Amino acid sequence: MLNIAFYGKSGVGKSTITRLATEFFEKKGLSVKNVKLAYPLYQLQNQFYEIAGVHCNFFDQNQSLLEDIARHLRMINPEVLINDFNKRYNNTIADIVINDDIRDTTVDYPHFCMMNFHFIKIVCEENKRLARLSNRKDLNTIFNSKTTDCIDDIKADFIIDTSYESEEVLKSKLESFLEDLWSKYDSDR
Repeated sequence: MLNIAFYGKSGVGKSTITRLATEFFEKKGLSVKNVKLAYPLYQLQNQFYEIAGVHCNFFDQNQSLLEDIARHLRMINPEVLINDFNKRYNNTIADIVINDDIRDTTVDYPHFCMMNFHFIKIVCEENKRLARLSNRKDLNTIFNSKTTDCIDDIKADFIIDTSYESEEVLKSKLESFLEDLWSKYDSDR
């Protein structure tokens, strides 16, 4: 499998870039699976909302609650999220695995490096990022999360700036990089 991690702060455009990458690979006839580190956090968040008698969709984001759950789980077992990720990753049958929620540089990042992930950093100007976050329909928003304080410690193989360019221009730049990445991976197999 070709492993790709899109990373960056909330609001920079990771979901958009993930969608564009998925569309690119699927047009080539390849299968793609997005395996999230935070999947168990969403499971627990949904249990909180269910117990509270409030509806939320599975991947709705109460960022404050998700971060609290992650912090407490990691206090109990620092490898809890990567262990759960590995179980789902190992059961994945896909040509391409994408992750779009890596933040931890202590446990998760070194593990992703050992799994030969390619790291694509998504950035944008801070005022645009904050505006995007304000316009999202998150259940709760953290504009400056401590969970991304060390995100610059992740070494990028490629950087995409989503500040000003249209989706078509971003798509073109991303596809050029992904085409090269896939060609190299495919020739090395």
